[in-house]
Amino acid sequence: MKFLNKKINNENFISIIIFVFVFVDIINYCINLWSGLNDYNSVSVYFKGVVELYVIYYLLKQRKYNLYLWLIVLFIFSVVLNNIISVVLGNSKFSYQVIYILFKEANKFFFSVLLFLFILDVKPKWHVMNKIISLVYIASAFIVILGLIFNIDFLYTYEGSTRFGFKPLIAARNEVTLFWLIGCFYFLLYYFSRRDVKSLLSLILVVFAASVLGTKAVYLVIVPVFLLFILSLEKKIKYIILIVGVLLLAVNIYLSNILLFIQHFTEKENIIFAITSGRSKLFLDYVVPIIKKWDWYNYLIGGVGFYPVSEMDFVDLFIFSGLLGVFIYLFLVFKTIFNFSKKNYLGFIFVFLFLLIGGIAGHFFASGTNAIYIALLSYYIQNIYKDNVF
Repeated sequence: MKFLNKKINNENFISIIIFVFVFVDIINYCINLWSGLNDYNSVSVYFKGVVELYVIYYLLKQRKYNLYLWLIVLFIFSVVLNNIISVVLGNSKFSYQVIYILFKEANKFFFSVLLFLFILDVKPKWHVMNKIISLVYIASAFIVILGLIFNIDFLYTYEGSTRFGFKPLIAARNEVTLFWLIGCFYFLLYYFSRRDVKSLLSLILVVFAASVLGTKAVYLVIVPVFLLFILSLEKKIKYIILIVGVLLLAVNIYLSNILLFIQHFTEKENIIFAITSGRSKLFLDYVVPIIKKWDWYNYLIGGVGFYPVSEMDFVDLFIFSGLLGVFIYLFLVFKTIFNFSKKNYLGFIFVFLFLLIGGIAGHFFASGTNAIYIALLSYYIQNIYKDNVF
């Protein structure tokens, strides 16, 4: 009976942290509007720290996840170690602030892994989590639609710019791209499990809200989700929906002015600069000089006192943690949140998009905002072929 109560309490705990995560992200959004957001006034940093401590305590008590926990410790230690070596060699001065930043940023990479392991052990019920996730995403979609209809400036994706785009109450637009990637796949999964009017309308609403974000990367989300939806339809209406969808997508891209943006920066710089939104220049201006100054050990454990640098996750992960850190990160995520069976095509498409968009857009691998959503989505995609999920 005690064990049953513990499982119920932990399932409720997951529900509570989802709502509180949303609440503290809204507070952060308001702080960012009023005074600018930093590590010291970020409410979510403190709350997520408390949640993480509880999750680590819970996982330590289970004892079967110790290998994963030790690998996370090794990753964080190696990142801090490269700074200590730099201090010993006289290349930099010791700073508690730098150590704090390194620890905080290194920790972000595995917040979703820790939450996933917690969820994997608790095994929350689909119908309970679905109600909560649906509420979060449907409410976010309506906020975006209201922003679009009434042209609410504090919901602009690109503040102070003429570029089109509206986002929910999440500060970083790259975080929003991942938010909608998770949401689109979550509601596609929901539609595949139900195939009723409610699940279809929910999917359409979330995809539409994602489509008005205005970022280039979000179209890498919408197109595969749309094609997966098309493949699930009967032949009689498949081609009609395909034609209508392509036309709507073309209109959306035209109204978003993304093509004008790409054309402008292609003429001003080059096509790679335009596609990566200037990240190619960040790579040349910052990443290349950093690597040129490296010693041999930096290739193993990294060597940079801040994060991110290039805003491209694979590049930043390498210069932040070296080959050891890249190996640990990929090993852990593919053993946990991306541990899909060979026949789970939905999971592999999600992983491909996560790595692709994260590789060119950034803020995916170390997303604190979306950690709980990606953990829940991955848990359900992994169990999509099991009878007890739906």
